Amino acid sequence: MVTFEDIQEALKDESVKGKVVSALTPDVQKALEASGMIIRSKEQDEAYVNAKVEPLVEVKIKDQIKSVHEKYDQDLLELTGDRKKPEEKTYDFLKRKITEIKAAKGGEGVDKDKLESLQKSLEKMKSDHEAEISTIHSGYLKNEVGMNVQVAVSGFNIAVPANLTDDQKADFVARQRKMIASDFQSAFTAKKDNEGNIVYYKDDQLQISTKDGKPLTAEQLIAENYQTYFAAPGKKQGGAGSGGDDVKELSAASTKQDILSWLKANNYQENTKDFLDKYEELQKKYGIIK
Repeated sequence: MVTFEDIQEALKDESVKGKVVSALTPDVQKALEASGMIIRSKEQDEAYVNAKVEPLVEVKIKDQIKSVHEKYDQDLLELTGDRKKPEEKTYDFLKRKITEIKAAKGGEGVDKDKLESLQKSLEKMKSDHEAEISTIHSGYLKNEVGMNVQVAVSGFNIAVPANLTDDQKADFVARQRKMIASDFQSAFTAKKDNEGNIVYYKDDQLQISTKDGKPLTAEQLIAENYQTYFAAPGKKQGGAGSGGDDVKELSAASTKQDILSWLKANNYQENTKDFLDKYEELQKKYGIIK
């Protein structure tokens, strides 16, 4: 009978451990969900957050715009002494007021100075009103874009100099991510398309995929334009003291532990496909069985 200690011993072999983790993940996830925990992938979590946040943002925008409209109506009341009728458009309201002013003068050549002053005041109010609403939309778009870009950048493995300590590495990665996010938002202009999706422009040119013609996402654009800042997929970033200089070359006399040391020294991330594939490749190449 296999004991728990036997399993622990077997899991010391990284190749076995990786396969066990992959095989047990579905069952572990089901067990955790059965206990009341919620398990989501990165994509599922982003979709969940967006589904919760976007309706709240829409309500907030509508409330703010409603407040601006009410202020505009109050300004019109103070300027003209009258309030718009329910569902009456601003253009129709202004046309009605000017007609009323003319009628009050018997339809004759009304006081032009008064009419011009009223018209200029109304035009300025309209312009200010539109600018205020535009600012509301721009502010929310800026925040939404900033969040999307930060999420996109966080998905990449930043290349880190091998001589840094763990603390220095964390600070370096944070500064690199901040720099990439800032530069990206300066280089590309974000807008909303007709469906309300965020799309990106550069020099008034919509950024689209050459494969399917669809607009490129922030993640795709970052991968394409900032690849020199990222480590190769599957590679683990080393801290101070990492590197291969003090790791002996592999040979037929090497052990499995030597392979693990070699992989870690060469910045392979444990339990990734690259790590496991390379582990098996080196085992077969040198005939290492112990």
